[in-house]
This record gives sequence, structure tokens and C-alpha cells, in this order.
Amino acid sequence: MTLYVSPCACSMSCHIAFEEAKLKFEPMISKWDEVKKFNPQGAVPVLQLDDGKILTQNLAILTYAADLSPASDLLPKVGTFERAETYKWASFVASDLHPAFSPLFGEDTPENERKESVDYIYGLLDIAEAHLTGKTYLAAEHFTIADAYMFTVYNWTRGLKIPTDKYRNLNAYAGRIAERPAVQAVMKREGLLK
Repeated sequence: MTLYVSPCACSMSCHIAFEEAKLKFEPMISKWDEVKKFNPQGAVPVLQLDDGKILTQNLAILTYAADLSPASDLLPKVGTFERAETYKWASFVASDLHPAFSPLFGEDTPENERKESVDYIYGLLDIAEAHLTGKTYLAAEHFTIADAYMFTVYNWTRGLKIPTDKYRNLNAYAGRIAERPAVQAVMKREGLLK
């Protein structure tokens, strides 16, 4: 399998999941235009299977990684509340938090729209901050695909210089996840660590 990713992009969540699952895969650091032959949207992540089949979209690839490695417990067992919670938080990131950052990546976004986006992001982060009170992970007693996705998107606040000092729970949470060996390996591979 080949996983196409771009450094610091949302695809890092899938990169982390594949590493955590200890799957045999080739990570391919690519430019946006290189993936257009696999994904008409020209966006990562893109997973090319050994038989040539193509899978796109974070939630699909995160779920696929978890299903390929049930022992990794990246997705709790079918029928459990923890599984539903994992999907809830992964969906929260995919549907709400991730898109909220989009206007901030455009150089021509007016300042008032940037401020509105940051305010909206803060509202979403307030929800995650409150939820993480007394918790180590978002959805279960262990690391899941929801954590891979939240960690990736939350780290965008650093690159965009969005102050997060008030988020004690989220910052502690992100710090714990950053120390995981699989996450360290991905961050080094993507050029975020030396």
C-alpha cells in the first residue's frame, strides 16, 4: 500500500494511524498536484492499495487502517459506546473543526473573515477542552483514530499562530500524543522534527 500525504496536512492523521497500526505501507510525501491522478480534488490523503484500488478521505482511510489491524484497537469493538464516541469525535474534527481552519489558509482571506474563523475555532476548541477534563483521550481509555485526527488539526494552531494558552487540557493532551513513538516517527518523516 502507498499512502500519499503532505507535511502538516490533515493526511498526517492517516499517517499516524498507519504507523500506530504497524501496517506495512509506503508513505509518499507528495505535492498537491501529484495526487490529482488519483483524486480529482487534488487532495491528500490518498491510499493506493496493492491491487490498484484508490481510497480517499480521512475518515475512510482512518477506519480502513483500524480495521486492518484490530489488535491496535484504534477503533473500539462494534456495538460499543466507545466506538460510537470515536466516530462522534472523528466526525466533529472532520465536519466542524477541520473546515473551520480553511479560510485561514487562504492568503487573500479578508481580516474580518479570519477573525470570524478564529472565533469559531475557539468555540469548537472550548467544547473539546471541556470534554477532556479528567480524560487522557477523546473517546476511549486508549488512543483511537479520533485522537490521530484531533491531534493533527489542533496542531495547526501553532503554524497559524493562534494562541491556545487557555487550553490546559488540550495542550496536555496534545503533548501526551506528541510523545507517542508512532507520532514521533511520523513527525520526523514529515519534517516536523529533526
